[in-house]
Amino acid sequence: MTDAPTADFFSRRVLAAGLSYSAFGLFAPFPAFASLLLAVIPMSIERRQTLTRKLIQWLCWLFVELMQLFGLYRYRVIHECQEIPAGKIVIANHPMLLDAIFIMAHVPNVCCIAKPALAKNVFTRSTLRQAGFLVAGQSNFVEQVKLNLSRGENVLLFPEGTRNESDLDLKFRRGAANLAIQSDYEVLPIVMECKPRALQRHQRWYQIPAELVQIRVTICRSFKACEHVDTSSPRTLQYREFTEFLVRYFRTKLSPQTMN
Repeated sequence: MTDAPTADFFSRRVLAAGLSYSAFGLFAPFPAFASLLLAVIPMSIERRQTLTRKLIQWLCWLFVELMQLFGLYRYRVIHECQEIPAGKIVIANHPMLLDAIFIMAHVPNVCCIAKPALAKNVFTRSTLRQAGFLVAGQSNFVEQVKLNLSRGENVLLFPEGTRNESDLDLKFRRGAANLAIQSDYEVLPIVMECKPRALQRHQRWYQIPAELVQIRVTICRSFKACEHVDTSSPRTLQYREFTEFLVRYFRTKLSPQTMN
């Protein structure tokens, strides 16, 4: 027999999920409308990009706070270093759907890597262009990333490419390591934790764990790739070595922690 208080708690959270995603659908077109407005206001490209990114950051913050207010989860952000990041390669693990939203809400001046389909979509391409987001697969991609880093932008990468199946089952591709070694810019690891697991690839929006979801975002200390590889070895070996180091680093951060 189902426990009545538990069932009521679960029902309220399913309702909260519906309200949250409805709110997301309501807010989602706003950056596109704002970017069209900014496009006709006389200002420099840099100023327009700054305003667009601040708007996106504010909307991301509003959304994650709203979902917490609705009771869908509880989250906290831990800063291992108090300085505001700038010009970093942000590398994060990818356990849930909202990882990028949380990161953009709490890390300033983030440059996202958009899928080519989003750059062609009539509803998103204007926002991507005004925000100065990069498109994966473009011919001068690495050089453009280096240029953005030199301007103090934080370039966000998910080495797994898609959401993982479990916390420690990390399969990092080498692209992030390649970029870190080629550019010689610092890596800023962000460890994402979601317990119990929620918002997975195979889950629908209403498939919510029975207990309250706890989310923790740990913004770690930054470091350079050259500190953790043999720089005298061929580049291909350095890429592999640093990729393996990143996997070990994230596993170490994830395995001993509890959601207290």
